[in-house]
Amino acid sequence: MLRMKLLMAIESFKQLQEKECLIATLKILALGEKDHRQGKGISVAESRAQLAAVRQRRK
Repeated sequence: MLRMKLLMAIESFKQLQEKECLIATLKILALGEKDHRQGKGISVAESRAQLAAVRQRRK
């Protein structure tokens, strides 16, 4: 009986973590969409160029 309760508690905790992770992801997506609509985003090419520049500085 105790083992079953522990397993249920662990499963509930996992579900809560997954739910919180999903909510956080949706918030990040919403912020990105808001920035995009306001013209604050950068293109894929610009993003890749920024990443390449950072990688070059690290070498």
